[in-house]
Amino acid sequence: AREFPHVEILRNGKNVGYGNACNQALESVTTEFALIINPDATIDETSISRLLECLTAYPNAAIAAPLFAQEKKHRLKEVAKNIYSVPFVSGSLMLWRMETMRNVGFFDPAFFLFYEDDDLSIRVRRAGYLMLLVADTKGFHTPGKSCTLTDELHDLKLQSSTWSGLYIVKKYFGKIPALLLARCKFLSAWLGSIL
Repeated sequence: AREFPHVEILRNGKNVGYGNACNQALESVTTEFALIINPDATIDETSISRLLECLTAYPNAAIAAPLFAQEKKHRLKEVAKNIYSVPFVSGSLMLWRMETMRNVGFFDPAFFLFYEDDDLSIRVRRAGYLMLLVADTKGFHTPGKSCTLTDELHDLKLQSSTWSGLYIVKKYFGKIPALLLARCKFLSAWLGSIL
């Protein structure tokens, strides 16, 4: 904090989940744009500038994200050289246009962890906005490296992944498909334990 006196640090007494923690910070943003970045993700200043340039050039874009090292550009809809309109962006690293995202809504607080970016991407598309993948930028994300994975955290991640997967299916496809998915997951776990 001494190195960056203009930065405000928000501390929670407990783990409130990824999307909820982001929402807390986003509520206090007063700038036109906000960078969402996981603790286990990195991006250089040049790439951030390029994301900002793209959002400025495309007023109907809500989010711009870098190309991650592990991603491929095939089968993407190119809107300009090295700029692609995509149906999904990873929540681990993205630049938001705040006015648009205030209209769309931030992360759904019901998601503790996992699928919050899928939900956000669906809502951005349904609201008629673009999400841009900027291929001449580079982001790096090493999933699972933001903390030491204890047995307790492993269980929490597994529980969150299962619950969030069921919740997003229920949210967009209804209760019956969610119940069918839950039965499949239960059956799969049960068969795995006896075989």
